[in-house]
Amino acid sequence: MRTFRFILLILITLASVGAAVLLMIDGNLSRIIGRTAFSSGERLFPYTREEMNEVSWMRINCVGDVAEFRRKPNGVWWCEKPWNDRMDPRAAAAILQYTYSTSIVDALPLHKIDSASLKEFGVKTTPVTITLKEMSDDGKRSSTVARYTLGSPAPWLVDDPENKTTDDTTYMQTDFYGRDTRILVGTGNILPLFKSGIRQLRDHRPLLLHPAMPASIEINNRGQRIALERKTPSSPWKITYPLSLDTDPAMMDVLLGTLQKLTAVRVYNPEETSVPDMTDDQITSVSIRNFTGRLSGDGKSLQMEEQPVTLRIYPPSDNGSLSELVKATVSDRKAVFELAQTTETNKEVPGVRNIPLDLGLLRSKQLTDIGDYKITGLSIRKSFQDYPTIARFIQGDEKKGIKPTWLYTAEGARYQEANPEHLISLLKTVKQGKVAGFASDKVTDLSVYGLDNPRMTLTMSLLPKPGEEPRPPRDGVFLQGCGRFLVCPPGRKTHRRHTGQRLHEGFADGCTGLEKKEAFFLQQV
Repeated sequence: MRTFRFILLILITLASVGAAVLLMIDGNLSRIIGRTAFSSGERLFPYTREEMNEVSWMRINCVGDVAEFRRKPNGVWWCEKPWNDRMDPRAAAAILQYTYSTSIVDALPLHKIDSASLKEFGVKTTPVTITLKEMSDDGKRSSTVARYTLGSPAPWLVDDPENKTTDDTTYMQTDFYGRDTRILVGTGNILPLFKSGIRQLRDHRPLLLHPAMPASIEINNRGQRIALERKTPSSPWKITYPLSLDTDPAMMDVLLGTLQKLTAVRVYNPEETSVPDMTDDQITSVSIRNFTGRLSGDGKSLQMEEQPVTLRIYPPSDNGSLSELVKATVSDRKAVFELAQTTETNKEVPGVRNIPLDLGLLRSKQLTDIGDYKITGLSIRKSFQDYPTIARFIQGDEKKGIKPTWLYTAEGARYQEANPEHLISLLKTVKQGKVAGFASDKVTDLSVYGLDNPRMTLTMSLLPKPGEEPRPPRDGVFLQGCGRFLVCPPGRKTHRRHTGQRLHEGFADGCTGLEKKEAFFLQQV
């Protein structure tokens, strides 16, 4: 009897040790207690969203190739094997979503399937095995959350009542719940992620960029430097170098969107290829500093990251500008990217030439920088006039029954009511009109453009905002010429005796709003 008890005690001890070892290695209690049945419509892994979000490690075994990934504290998935590089966050999100949502459609007992049919299911011939774990910060403890093997796409479609669509299905197996040998049919299909093996799991986008996060951007386009900043994610971008300028909001969206979507054709390890030996003035670089999400010492502005992430794009070194591919590096990754210069066949993936890097593209095209300031007065002086044409906004007085209106005077005559239709057109053009280009930012000789004797000078008085010091009047001088700026239409003869009439009917010699697209030079003073 004692011998029997001793043997039983040994067996129990061995079983406990074996279970403990299994838990230490795999962290999967389900392998011990098992699972005997799958019900149609039941999720394969019945975790909550919160539990699935605790996954911090995954291994992908794709037809013999193995890749391992770990999620960093900042939420970025990073590849630890076979590369030291970032995982494509879209792939990580798709795998986690599939693991969370896949449901059982059917279960096929393996012992009733002949070996010739296994190729159709793919779980033995072209398998993709995915293992997900919750890993401790020090990496010494882990708990397996899910493990399954994907086979081939299944021929069935299933209804998704929640999204009012139909889902694809995939053959799969899992030993997560014990030594289960059935082939399952699960909802969903993430097999396109592995069409190129594990290679496509590596992030082919050089920059991990969200358009709301950049706080500053510095562009060095082969020696031509542009610096841009904004105070908050919702603030407008400002050019701070080489000039202090407003930006074109639409073009800034293009810049950020293009950098975000920029995708490499191929990604290499540094030891597998090389980049041209060039100075900073020979390459194109884009350095981005993001907001940290924390307030600065003043408690008002947001902090920026200390170190920028810099994308460096090298010109082609072999076939000159005719080369379709160029190499690039990024400062926070050990990788070399091959980027297409143009991607005409795929409009969703931009090429290097689609990145707006010139000052003329990024700067505001507004005719003036008045913005939302209210114009309270206008003075229009032409070169042949002794007196300017003046328009003033009268605020009005509701108690006295005086309505707000615009009055004008020409040639020193008495003020009279201006034509509101033409005034609105003029004010709209002054504030919203756009130029066609920029002739010079550092002109020293205005006579080159004929601006030393302008055909017309427009002076605008602006209403200061609450708590702001009064603003000086803004001047704009215009001259007909061969430039590229949009101002008043040329070619009309004006006589002094018609000036007042024209102001009333069409505002200053038929110029009803500077909206005519004629070629003029303009200088904003």
